[in-house]
Amino acid sequence: MKATDYLFILKNRFLKKDNVLLILIISFIFVAIFSCITMINFVSVFRSSMLSSDMGRTLIIDKPKSDDDLIKIKELKNVEVIESNKYLMGVEIYVPEFNKPKAEGMIELLPLLKENDVKIIKGSKIQNAGDIICPKNLYPHSLYTGNIYNYETNYFGSYLLKANNLIGSSITAENENEKIALKIVGTFENKILNGAAACYISKTDFNKFKEDIEYCSNDECYEYSSLMLRVDDYNNLVVLEKELKDLGYNSIRNYTFDEEILSSLSYIPLFVGSIVMIISMLIIYSFFKKKIRNNQYQYGVLKSVGYTNFNIKIIAILEGGFITTISILWSVVLYFISYHIVANNYLQELSYNNFTVPVPYAYIALFVFVVFIYIFLIINYLSSKSLNACIQKLFEGE
Repeated sequence: MKATDYLFILKNRFLKKDNVLLILIISFIFVAIFSCITMINFVSVFRSSMLSSDMGRTLIIDKPKSDDDLIKIKELKNVEVIESNKYLMGVEIYVPEFNKPKAEGMIELLPLLKENDVKIIKGSKIQNAGDIICPKNLYPHSLYTGNIYNYETNYFGSYLLKANNLIGSSITAENENEKIALKIVGTFENKILNGAAACYISKTDFNKFKEDIEYCSNDECYEYSSLMLRVDDYNNLVVLEKELKDLGYNSIRNYTFDEEILSSLSYIPLFVGSIVMIISMLIIYSFFKKKIRNNQYQYGVLKSVGYTNFNIKIIAILEGGFITTISILWSVVLYFISYHIVANNYLQELSYNNFTVPVPYAYIALFVFVVFIYIFLIINYLSSKSLNACIQKLFEGE
């Protein structure tokens, strides 16, 4: 049988009403499955990113009672940073050079406590007083407007800057009544949980922007007394907590993760996706079963004019393959349209904090591969059963 014969037959069958209907149904079902796969993958990436972040690996303890205790704490394994709690959080600074019509220029300054906390991708590391390094994708504005009780989220994607182009530029950081010049000397990859406005300066420069006073009460001020300890790996937090307790110090995790909630966030889309997938498999099976049964008369005609069972199977498989291919292409288009609408309009806070909702290309490709195999198997199975009865259907005039 020539390829042109296959194409002629398929051309006359492809745009039938039932095929178009199936394409639409499968497309929307596949979009739902792609969305569930994306959600499952995001929760997994979200969890690992949170646990590996600097903040996720940090403990807070009271000030050591003696110098001997401080020495013992510094000698604990797996601790990579021990500093005053003063350096735990950054400070937001007004920068007029970054002013925009709808957003005031602002960056968050963080102290670089460990040289390898960031990996320079362009430019140089901090070497001199006044040096500053920023994320390669810099959004030098606050994400929120208003106050703590009444605020709005505002994110203007067009205000995102490529900091690589700013290397060598000077900015003015205004701290109360003081103006301090800073020079952008390098860029680094945006870090999870650090806002897109978070830049690093030396610890010495940071002290110019943040005082040693933690709070004041009844006309008396108190300096920072707690210590922050950052462990090298999240999995070592439990060990460090036990070692600190043995030394007589209770610790508080800077971020507390509820593993059950994180797990449930995976189970819900997994459950929904499984249900939708089962339904889609049943719909596909039912459709092709009905389709092949209705085609028994046509198959009988083809056999009577010399087509073999193999030729007819190829026609059925090609038709199913075309339907599946068009359905998947259309569902991919719908998926990416909905993905960009959601990402650009409802996930600004995640984008600002460098959480991305990655497209799980590998898992989607695996799903598509399984779908093609499944359709091939059911068409091969159903057509084999149908071909045995097609001549009888022809004689019956159906």
